[in-house]
Amino acid sequence: MRIAIIVRLLWPGGVQRIAIEEARGLQQLGHDVLLLFLRRSSLPCDYSLQDLSYRVANEGHRDSFTRFMLRHFTHVYAPQRGPQATIDLDLIIKESLKLRGFDAVIFHDQFAGIGGFVRKILQGEPYYLYIHETLLSRPNLQAKFMLPFALEKEVLKNANYIFTNSKANAEALKRVTKNVEILYQGCHPKSIDIINKVKKDRIALSVALWDFGRRPNIYLEIAKRLNIGRLILAGSWVDSKQEHAFRELVKKKGIRNLEVTGPISEKALNKLYLKSRAFIRFGFHELGFGQGCLEAISFGLPIITNKGLGISEIIMDGVHGFVFDEIDYDLVAEKIEIFFTNDEIFESMKLNIIKLSNKLSWSNHVEKLNSILLRSK
Repeated sequence: MRIAIIVRLLWPGGVQRIAIEEARGLQQLGHDVLLLFLRRSSLPCDYSLQDLSYRVANEGHRDSFTRFMLRHFTHVYAPQRGPQATIDLDLIIKESLKLRGFDAVIFHDQFAGIGGFVRKILQGEPYYLYIHETLLSRPNLQAKFMLPFALEKEVLKNANYIFTNSKANAEALKRVTKNVEILYQGCHPKSIDIINKVKKDRIALSVALWDFGRRPNIYLEIAKRLNIGRLILAGSWVDSKQEHAFRELVKKKGIRNLEVTGPISEKALNKLYLKSRAFIRFGFHELGFGQGCLEAISFGLPIITNKGLGISEIIMDGVHGFVFDEIDYDLVAEKIEIFFTNDEIFESMKLNIIKLSNKLSWSNHVEKLNSILLRSK
């Protein structure tokens, strides 16, 4: 099959990781795959693309009235994500209509999917969607986001097939269409020998594409309560002003056991995963798993999370880590210190996580995706 995978932005995010792994896996299965990024962000991105057929439609130099209006529109609905996350509606439609001769076109997120919707109306071409988050799961926001919600429903209803990353998202999406399949994000499971090769430090690691919407202040409060060890927030920030403000807050509060890495290479990040004893990541109405959680699982790290993040649907409390209904700073700090001091609990949960990682491999993800694409041609 000739397959195109469309992603709005090339930046160091989980959506991009999923699309890259899908392109690579489908290519290895013998398909002719084009990975199309509509715009390159200015954020450093260390993802390997050398073995892939990919194209970036726009390198990010867009100073026009259209760009200004689209940036303003995006800010109304996602103020925390900054101008980098602008929904380039003009690029989405223009580049989508250029696609010719593909057996399947997969759009990552409903905004990219507008291109598929327009293609179907004008050219009669079917399209697939991978939905990471949906307003259908947030009925309390549907009045406020009336225009995006109405547009999202049309994009969803007209898709040939929808893939999504959690049971909760699938249940919400099935209110609009029955052609929904859960396709969990994946990881590259590491062997026990690789995991045990590096001596573990008393580090609780958190990895994300950061902004204030991810509430980094919570991690600051937890770090304040740690009696031993340290907490590391790794990854780029969407807005450099937010990063600077948070670093200044950490300095002002005198929190010496909280480290903020900023942009970090894949090699350096993998070293942190290997050295850490726990992974901590909270979500707030995020039904996706958080790609950092999957990567942590691949390195055998017990997970500390809350019910507000999609990963909680597969993390069993007390088996793979700890899952909180409400975030209690003192209790979270206490649980982190268990991993720092109790080798028996750490080793037991590590083995459970390693078993879980083998079920969540990228090869399983791609094989399921491939099967659906072939039978729904």
